[in-house]
Amino acid sequence: MNEYSGDVEVEHGSYKGGADHRMPRIALNLPLAEDTLAFRFAGIYDYSEGYYGNDKDTATFPDSIPLYAAFGLPTENPPLPPEINTRTRGSGERLERG
Repeated sequence: MNEYSGDVEVEHGSYKGGADHRMPRIALNLPLAEDTLAFRFAGIYDYSEGYYGNDKDTATFPDSIPLYAAFGLPTENPPLPPEINTRTRGSGERLERG
């Protein structure tokens, strides 16, 4: 508790497709009163452009809802009005990790 110390780590990476990831970490220990009081600061900055892109189309809506069959309902939907947006594919932006 009566020693000065510090630690710095830096992590950097690039994913296929050009997305970057950076995560620097810092920690600092400062003694304030010998053997009785000290101050510790620690910080992390986590930056990621996202690994996955929002571009996959796996939805079956609105043409078919297979879960309906489990309840004895028809799996085919009636036609939807044209003003309802039925787009199931993402716009391609990178998704942040959660």
